[in-house]
Amino acid sequence: MDLRLFIALELPESFLKELEQDLAGLKRAHQEFRWTSRENQHLTLAFLGTVPEAGVPDILSALEKTIELWQKGQSYSSGIPVSAQGIYTFPPRKPASVLAVGLGDGKDGVTSLAAALEQELLAI
Repeated sequence: MDLRLFIALELPESFLKELEQDLAGLKRAHQEFRWTSRENQHLTLAFLGTVPEAGVPDILSALEKTIELWQKGQSYSSGIPVSAQGIYTFPPRKPASVLAVGLGDGKDGVTSLAAALEQELLAI
């Protein structure tokens, strides 16, 4: 069986609460949109697309290796501190189907983690 997969980070509660407050006016103005529930909001590190179920163990191994190696080179003991900066829509040059929030604080740490993960995933 094929699975549609992505790898994401869970966002801190404080970030989600601030984001909810920041987007409150936009949500009131656009009630016709289908807004993602708070429980499903996340930070995507890698979109894998359709993957055969048999490939999942290799993906998990790559993820574990990435985390282990990345943590050795970082100073984050309890996560990457993040803040929101900017709102974006995609896909580009088409009617928007996704609203995304950019990162301010934490962007370098998240980018570093995503790049390390990409290298491990490319190796499988």
